[in-house]
Amino acid sequence: MYCYSGETPIDLTIDEEIIQILEQWRTVIFSDESRYCISNADGRIRICRRQGELYADNCMMERDAWGGPSIMVWGGIGLNQKLGPVVFQNIGSVRGNGVNAARYTDQVLRPHVVPHSARHQNHTFQHDNARAHTARGTRDFLHQNNITNMPWPALSTDLNPIKHLLDEIQRKLNDVNPRPTTAVELQASFLQVWARIPMNFINRLIHSMDMRCRAVINVNGGHTRY
Repeated sequence: MYCYSGETPIDLTIDEEIIQILEQWRTVIFSDESRYCISNADGRIRICRRQGELYADNCMMERDAWGGPSIMVWGGIGLNQKLGPVVFQNIGSVRGNGVNAARYTDQVLRPHVVPHSARHQNHTFQHDNARAHTARGTRDFLHQNNITNMPWPALSTDLNPIKHLLDEIQRKLNDVNPRPTTAVELQASFLQVWARIPMNFINRLIHSMDMRCRAVINVNGGHTRY
């Protein structure tokens, strides 16, 4: 498992002390995509755990199962920063019609990440290893625009603080009354919820990076409460 210091990934099992320096996260923009659906039927399976099994691997199953009209969104956060959001256009549920490198570049990187990087040249951009992020065209675009991209380990959702923001948005969308019944209504509700997320909530997520890294180290890369 790796943490980040400057532009160099640090092996956390070798140099754990580096994660105590919270200043290293002040210039990072964390980002991710998420799909939101008008239905609560998200495919989750409820299980019974014995005491001490809350984060046991055999009690976890990761899956994406969505039904009904939905939207795919992107957002970015940093200390005192919100980027986006983006509600992707011209995508669908058909295989091959999702977020590809061209849509990611045209709808996210060019209108949002490039201007931010021009204003904050010391900032580092984080995204995971999704195919649209690691495609040759995406990597070339980031390089051509002098955007520093943070190396990110695979299977590391516990480390990305924006996951908690996206989950919080889902909870607030579930409370919208009346519930959206179309993708257009869902998009409008999402944009309202995003705009109302307070900056102190985002800053708490950024400041949690020290604890996140420590938690992952303590379970040797396993599941944590994050």
